[in-house]
Amino acid sequence: MLKKALKNRTQDDVGIIKRDLKYWGRIASRYDEALSIDEDTVEPRSRLYEIYEDRVLDGIMDSHVNSGPTVFFEVGSGTGRYILRYACRIARDSKCRSQTYSPIYDNNLLAIIGLDFSFKMIETCLAKLKRANLINEMQSRILLINGLAEERSFSFDRVDGLEDAKRVVCCMFNTLGNIEPAGRRRKVLERIYDLIYPDGEAVISVFNRAVFNEEGIPYYSNEGVMKLIYPRDGTRLQFKRGEVRSDDFYSHWFKEQEIMRILHETGFRTVGEPIVGARLSEPDRIQAKRGIIIRARAGR
Repeated sequence: MLKKALKNRTQDDVGIIKRDLKYWGRIASRYDEALSIDEDTVEPRSRLYEIYEDRVLDGIMDSHVNSGPTVFFEVGSGTGRYILRYACRIARDSKCRSQTYSPIYDNNLLAIIGLDFSFKMIETCLAKLKRANLINEMQSRILLINGLAEERSFSFDRVDGLEDAKRVVCCMFNTLGNIEPAGRRRKVLERIYDLIYPDGEAVISVFNRAVFNEEGIPYYSNEGVMKLIYPRDGTRLQFKRGEVRSDDFYSHWFKEQEIMRILHETGFRTVGEPIVGARLSEPDRIQAKRGIIIRARAGR
């Protein structure tokens, strides 16, 4: 599917996507160690922000699952942080360490779907699901898709039993900001809009440019992060106008007005005020400072 999608791209887009495939494929096996769930080795600012993201998304998921049939879809599922988190709640006999079985989730969470363009990331996620004894759920309620987020290749309406379920689609930890150019980011949001239409909910979490010097520089200077992003001697990051790049890595940090404008231009209606970490009071501010989390639905 990925090779077919690349045939219709500009030469610049193909070059960027191949660069990113190389990078995310290279770090897939070490991502959790440096940037995600391994509490002993993770970059501390990353872990704090993930804890806050978990809290926000869990609250949204609980409200939907408690009210009826729900489908969970993650754009940029990576090594399976949320795929594993919610799969553990529907599996009575799992070997999960941090999540417990929930009869309500088992009954009402009809499908858990992850989409990632890196097959190496998907392989890493699959290995974690197998270690957690989630084989039965993988055969029935868990689906991992290898493809570009902006491709229109999936429809809930074509899957029996999912047509009427509430849809929660998330794009977390600045996955949106790792996509360039800006036109592709917009197309990803358009695809998310299609997935939640007519009455689902999207959760978008991006990094906040307003705290880049305070949060970004220490983050990218962390030893574990440095080894992932530029393992070769002489390779260094470049910082310019809220963008970070090296020969094989890219990240865009968003102004609040920027991400809100793009969401509104692509048709979303935001739910409540965006959660801007830097504006929260302690202790939430410590955890959430890096990010902007927005809840959105279809329609203005």
